[in-house]
This record gives sequence, structure tokens and C-alpha cells, in this order.
Amino acid sequence: CRGNLATLGELADGLLAVEVVQPGGGWSAVIRFPAVVDEEDLVVALLGDGVAVQPGYFFDFPRDGYLGLSLLPEPAVFREGVTRVLAHLAQHIG
Repeated sequence: CRGNLATLGELADGLLAVEVVQPGGGWSAVIRFPAVVDEEDLVVALLGDGVAVQPGYFFDFPRDGYLGLSLLPEPAVFREGVTRVLAHLAQHIG
């Protein structure tokens, strides 16, 4: 989990508008992004690209702009999934 969290931070640094929310523990990470795309629409689009993430409202965030990601996948699978998530976000936030 720690390695995947580090990978997420490293890859998210490439998009200035994306922030990794510091976790309090557990095996999930949350990223925050400008709410220029509906979380649910983004989640569905990512499912079509083979990536499963959770919308922020699953974590009780009060507004759009958050995604939950599991830190449990194998490192190579996690890196590929995060790369796809960030590519989708880059299309919307530039």
C-alpha cells in the first residue's frame, strides 16, 4: 500500500490540478480534482477503460471532485490504472 501511495503521489505530481489527499490509514487513497467533470460520469468512463474507482460521495465528500482508489492492486496494475485515471482527468482539466 505504501509503495502504491508513493506511486500515486509521483504520477499525480504531473497534473498540477490533482491533489492526493493525505490518508489517515487503510488501503484506499483519495484524489481531489477540479469538479469540471461529474464524478459518476468519470467513474463510468473509467470502467469502460478497465479501471474501477469509487466516486467521492462513497466517502461522504460533500461535492464533486474526488475519487477513491484502492491501494491493494499489484504495483504494475496500480500504476497502469492511475495512469489511465490521470489521462482521463487531463482531458478535462488540461
